[in-house]
Order: sequence, then structure tokens, then C-alpha cells
Amino acid sequence: MPPIDEHDLDLLPEEEPAQAGILAKTLRNLGVVAVVCVTVSMVVGGLSEDMQEAATKANEAIAVNDRNAAGGDVDSAAASELLIRANGAGHFLIDADVGRAKIRFLVDTGATMVVLSPEDARRAGLSEDRLNFSREVSTANGNVRVAPVTLRKFKVGQIVLRDVEAVVNSAPMRVSLLGMSFLRRLDGWQVKGDKLYLAW
Repeated sequence: MPPIDEHDLDLLPEEEPAQAGILAKTLRNLGVVAVVCVTVSMVVGGLSEDMQEAATKANEAIAVNDRNAAGGDVDSAAASELLIRANGAGHFLIDADVGRAKIRFLVDTGATMVVLSPEDARRAGLSEDRLNFSREVSTANGNVRVAPVTLRKFKVGQIVLRDVEAVVNSAPMRVSLLGMSFLRRLDGWQVKGDKLYLAW
């Protein structure tokens, strides 16, 4: 009989009485099963907590999107926001980078478009001789002619929108208007008292 290599000893079965051996193996197997069950339970438990947290976040995001679609409601914890405070007259004024100029706008949710005054249009680099005042719109001061334009880059704080539809007014204006062609491009907006929240 060839000698037994000492490295093979851990592969040899122990000498046990038949019943004792069966009992020991059964207990060992039960121990392994118990450890596996505990481990699986811990892993599944951890996954369940992660999955519940992910589901909660998904539901919150869906709720915010639903509120935004319903009327511009904004959840400050779930979206990037820009806060604008009303001035003493209760108006919301916003400074925006348009073309080469910083232009002050009055937020006007009743205006369909962003409306630039002739002076602000010139400051933004819109040459008057290239404008086509082809449309007529009705305002509180009567009908005026406007020139449709596209503002390639419109920046308000951290909000940057491209290709914003706008018009240039043919008549002088005290301040340009920030209308719905800008606001509807946001994720949401709302007014709370003297605060305007813009979400993107």
C-alpha cells in the first residue's frame, strides 16, 4: 500500500461509529443550512431596505412631476430652484444674460412670449434693420407690431435655455417682459406670497 501524503489527510473520512457519524453529519449539515439561511436573510433584508428606499424616492419624483404638470408646483427638496423675491411694488424682476447684454425683465405670466423692448434688443445685438415687424399683437396700450426672434442663449442665474422664442416690440417699453415662452420651458414654477420659485 503506498504511503499517505500528509497533504491528503484532510480529504480522508474520520473513523466514526455508523450512527454517530450520521448524527454528526446531520448536525453539520443543519449548521451549514442555518448559516446560509441567516446570511440570505441578512442579504435579502439589506436589499429590501435599499429597494424600499429607491421605491420611496421614485414615488416622490413621480409626485413632484405630477404636481408640476398640474400647475407648476415645486418641491424644493426634489428639484433645483431659483428664488426671486418681489420688489416693493410686488413685481418680480429678473436679470438675464441675453446675447451680449444683461437685461432686466419683469415676470409676466399673462404674456405669451418673452418681449424685448427696442432698446434691450439693440443691447442684445439684435440689429433693428434685420428685424421684421410682421406680427401685430394686442396689448393694454392697444395694438402694436412685433418682430419674432429666437434667442439662442437665455441665462437666468443657473438656468440656461437655448432657442427661446421671443418678440421685439416696435414701441418703447419701460422694461422687457419674461413671458410664458420662457416659463413653460422650466420643470415648474410657482408664486408663494412675495416669492417666485423657478425649478429646472
